[in-house]
Amino acid sequence: MKKVFAILLSVVLMISILPVSALAVDIIDSGRCGANVTWTLDENGKLTISGRNRMYDYELAEDVPWYEHIEAIKTVVIESGVTSIGENVFTRCINMTSVTIPDTVTSIGDFAFYGCEKLPEINLPDSIKTIGETVFYECNSLTEVTIPDGVTAIEAWTFGWTENITTVNIPDSVTRIEELAFYRCKSLTEIVIPDGVTAIKHSTFSSCESLVSVTIPDSVTTIETEAFAGCESLVEITIPEGITSIGNYAFAWCDSLTSFEIPASVIDIIDYAFYGCESMEEYIVDKDNMFYSNDEHGVLFNKDKSVLIQAPVSGIRGSYTIPDGVRSITHFAFDCCENITEITIPASVVEAGSYVDCNSLTRFIVSADNRNYSNDESGALYNKDKSELICVPGGIYGVFTVPASVTTLNRFAFTENDYIYAIEFTGDAPIFDGDYLLYRYVTGYYPENNATWTAEARESYGPMITWVAYTPFIAGDVDGNGSVSNTDLVLTARYIVRLCDAETAAEVERYADLNDDGMITNTDLVMIARIIVD
Repeated sequence: MKKVFAILLSVVLMISILPVSALAVDIIDSGRCGANVTWTLDENGKLTISGRNRMYDYELAEDVPWYEHIEAIKTVVIESGVTSIGENVFTRCINMTSVTIPDTVTSIGDFAFYGCEKLPEINLPDSIKTIGETVFYECNSLTEVTIPDGVTAIEAWTFGWTENITTVNIPDSVTRIEELAFYRCKSLTEIVIPDGVTAIKHSTFSSCESLVSVTIPDSVTTIETEAFAGCESLVEITIPEGITSIGNYAFAWCDSLTSFEIPASVIDIIDYAFYGCESMEEYIVDKDNMFYSNDEHGVLFNKDKSVLIQAPVSGIRGSYTIPDGVRSITHFAFDCCENITEITIPASVVEAGSYVDCNSLTRFIVSADNRNYSNDESGALYNKDKSELICVPGGIYGVFTVPASVTTLNRFAFTENDYIYAIEFTGDAPIFDGDYLLYRYVTGYYPENNATWTAEARESYGPMITWVAYTPFIAGDVDGNGSVSNTDLVLTARYIVRLCDAETAAEVERYADLNDDGMITNTDLVMIARIIVD
């Protein structure tokens, strides 16, 4: 025992005679970061903040006094007495792995921990009452954060792009969650919104791909634009009575939602609120709702069913007949309905909508009494006089022929059609005011010697079309001059009485069989004469 004690005593004596520099960690830089706050950075990457009261705020990360050492910082210790963490002070400290915050700190400034991608955890003391904007943006090693009780707001972008965070515990003191607060938190699985929050703001939970459970309190009255857009794992969500407004794209691309119940309190559903919800089978509207309704197929309408708002993408299979009395079909109502094959449009419709990504749709059937729309034998949708081609069904295959009557192409006429490989134009170049007629490569045939088919006209349809000029087939135009005239009538008559040569006979047989019976007879002659007279 005495021997052990002697050894220990010797060690202590040796340490005591070593120079201080042999024990101390070298300070590589230091300075002031508040009126009464200083900082030191040692050779091990430890940044120590000490003093009393507030740290300075910095407009830019480059203005922070330790910016030149930003990649050397590994640990941060804020000592007791400091009352705030300034704006931008730790922005892009990409090698920071730990931070100690004392219970004297009451606020964290904007961007304080922005981009601290290796920080695995942060313990926020109960003394904190204010957390600024974008504080934990891209802190991709964080998995769980508990917001201290007493904090009243989660500001914009607070957890934006924090892709590995799975849990954020929000206290009841929070009454405001700002836009984009949890944008693209791809691993977040569950969120409980405290009672007292009145609005779910623009893109608050947008692109939270793993979010499966959301609790919305009765205090919420508004769900704003893209609030839950792209929450593809969200299987169900309960909208409490008291919600009055659902913003555009609010639940767009929520691919796992199969039904959506709309309470009586809702008075405003903005365009595209449920766009692209590929598993949606039905919309169910409370019977006491004064503004909206649904039919037996789960289709969403306004109250008197004069406006068809949204068809459930997965709910309609096969054919669907739009109820008589519907006047307007929203331009997105049937987009992405990949299981619908046929749509019947009644006489009452005056606005027909668009039909993007309806890849099984093969036919429109329009009531003959409709004053605004029509269809042809191919099943395509036109305006009444067929001067505008509105929509070629997405399920049509092969070559589509645009009638000569068409002078305008709707910007969605061919959008997302995956099966057409060629388009034949038979008349003048139609006007097109979109960017791309199609988004896949096809061949476009246009009549040669037609002055309207200029290079500029062809380019207006976008870069996806390979253009080929062709000689148009004109029934009755035996001499091939582009019109039917008395010359064609004479040549056909000479053929009938066998007074033409073999070359002319071949042209007559090709162009003069107007009744398509395989023979050239007086019937064809009469039909040619009528064309000339007309």
